[in-house]
Amino acid sequence: MSLLDEVHIDEGRLAAHLDWFAGVRRDTGGPGEDAAAGYIVAQLEEAGVEVRVHEFDAFLSYPREASLTEADGASLGVGCVTHSFAASTPDAGLTGELTYLPDADFSQAAGKLVLVDGLCTPITVLEASRAGVAGVVFVNQGDVVHNMIATTIWGTPSLDQLDRLPTVAAVSVSRPDGERLKARLAEGPLTVRLTTRVETGWYRSKLPEAIIRGSDADTDEFVLVGAHYCSWEIGITDNATGDACLLEMARALQAQRHALKRSVRLCWWPGHSHGRYSGSTWYADNFFHDLADNCVAYHNIDSPGVRGATLYVARHTTAEVEAFCTNLIGDMTGQTSPEVHRPSRAADQSFLANG
Repeated sequence: MSLLDEVHIDEGRLAAHLDWFAGVRRDTGGPGEDAAAGYIVAQLEEAGVEVRVHEFDAFLSYPREASLTEADGASLGVGCVTHSFAASTPDAGLTGELTYLPDADFSQAAGKLVLVDGLCTPITVLEASRAGVAGVVFVNQGDVVHNMIATTIWGTPSLDQLDRLPTVAAVSVSRPDGERLKARLAEGPLTVRLTTRVETGWYRSKLPEAIIRGSDADTDEFVLVGAHYCSWEIGITDNATGDACLLEMARALQAQRHALKRSVRLCWWPGHSHGRYSGSTWYADNFFHDLADNCVAYHNIDSPGVRGATLYVARHTTAEVEAFCTNLIGDMTGQTSPEVHRPSRAADQSFLANG
């Protein structure tokens, strides 16, 4: 009988964890994170799982408020959000004529406020910063305005990365609001006032880690599993389902630890969005040699259990584990020949350099 046949997954526990995480705003470094770390530790201790909590200082960024109005403060009927690590404007905001750049060519846009299509990606913000743009308004693709991270720097910046920190104010608007702005610009010049407030600095972070000891005393090898437990807002989306999954995985594996040759470490990452993966980066840096010598695989769990999903792919999958992942998808779903995507620079994929 396989380990999979022996493991019992408690759906009631999963639902209870999900309800708890969905009701707490979990900003990294804030009271919600403290409450979440306490909940994780209590649940693990109740299941008899070895747990430790790492604490460290991280360079984090909190987008607090943003507005886009006419120069005199009159409403444009446009809602917007600003982004982590984007620059704050002066209290009075930035005032200027809004220029639409359909090709996002910033070469002639120094000192200007510009409107561009797409998400607030780190590369676009870097290009705008280096071109000396004053402010960028991003028009997202749909009705939903996306929270984004404006820096290209992974984790806490080193001294040789400081010139890559964003110097441009940035906000995003929905597609309908963006089309409204374009229609106003088609009628003639439009002078706007852009105001943003982003708090960026050093904050204390907590990283809970569960350890399931393998039965083979002759090996230090382990599998690392991670899921970020910080979030933008209250709710399930990104990544309450992953957090609940990790807790139930720890409980189930602890009950079957006698069948494990290798150990399993499970980490709840802080700073996923407020620090561009500052938690997993800190872990990769501080346990570099242990990871390089003993970690055989890393499995990142981010927002599983999407309602109505029928197509499964092997995301962020390296060649070494491709067959394992595709076979697992086939065994569990009956789907044959799933797509395989190599790891991208996203989603707490902080360990490629350790392997």
